[in-house]
Amino acid sequence: MKKITAISIAMMELSSLPFIGQSKEQSEDETKESVTAQVKEVEEEEISDFEKAVQIIKKYETLHQPKHWPLVGYGHKVLPGEKFSRSRALSEAEADALLRKDLKKNCALFREYGADSLLLGTLAYNIGSGAAKRSSVATKLKNGDRDIRSSYLAHSRYRGKTHSQILKRRTEEFDALFRSDSKTMTPEDGGPLAAAENILSYLSKL
Repeated sequence: MKKITAISIAMMELSSLPFIGQSKEQSEDETKESVTAQVKEVEEEEISDFEKAVQIIKKYETLHQPKHWPLVGYGHKVLPGEKFSRSRALSEAEADALLRKDLKKNCALFREYGADSLLLGTLAYNIGSGAAKRSSVATKLKNGDRDIRSSYLAHSRYRGKTHSQILKRRTEEFDALFRSDSKTMTPEDGGPLAAAENILSYLSKL
């Protein structure tokens, strides 16, 4: 609806231009550029947080090749019993489906954290669910402390040193997925937030 509104308004502006000091063609070209910019902005706003997480993971993991075994797709670690080829890389479609499946599972593991389940699930995708559950990020959120930026970005170390690319990834994840005004409901509050249920309900339909 936003997209249609933006286009409609822009086209109304186009039809009413007086074209003073410039040709009609020039005015139309400028207005078309304005419409394109408005549509692009609206499209970016309408991308879901889950989709943002998927795109960030793809950006930093890249599509793994046979030489990266036991990692396949976009960083999925092959588990005992799973049948993946050691000599063939997954196609983009296969890797995309596997990434989304793994991310949904991670989000479900952090159901009690409400709207923060996606942020924690995304972190777990990279460092593992066990490490994410034991992290200071999870501990702070569970205790109602939302000052977690430094704790989240701290998960950027490789072999004992801060890795610039991992830090860049953590920063992008945090800026895209963290909601400072969200409230994490603890078990004492009576269960998960409705927001968490909404997120998981949405994920189940993807």
